[in-house]
Amino acid sequence: MIATRLSMPLEHLSRTVRKIKAGDLTARSSLTTSDEIGSLSVAFDSMAEKIQRWNEELENQVKERTKQLMESERKYRDLFESATDAIFILDLQGNFIDVNRIAYTRLGYSKRRCSP
Repeated sequence: MIATRLSMPLEHLSRTVRKIKAGDLTARSSLTTSDEIGSLSVAFDSMAEKIQRWNEELENQVKERTKQLMESERKYRDLFESATDAIFILDLQGNFIDVNRIAYTRLGYSKRRCSP
């Protein structure tokens, strides 16, 4: 009987841990026993709630930063393509990474073709 009183709450807590490990950050053990296992459950649930909040905050930050980067990329691309000067972007080895529309049309190339 004592073994059952210990093993059932521990198994319940273990199932909750496995759910969180599998990615279910909403899982909680919610054990209400007044012993050490109950205290462990309360502490574990509190930790899981913090992890969930941190994860949500991080997701929101990533979404916001992605939105900002996309807007920055759009502005850069608009400036790059609307410039009246030829712009060539090369890597450190001297390979072309990108050229704007003016650059390839003045040289007689098309964006899709690599030769004149």
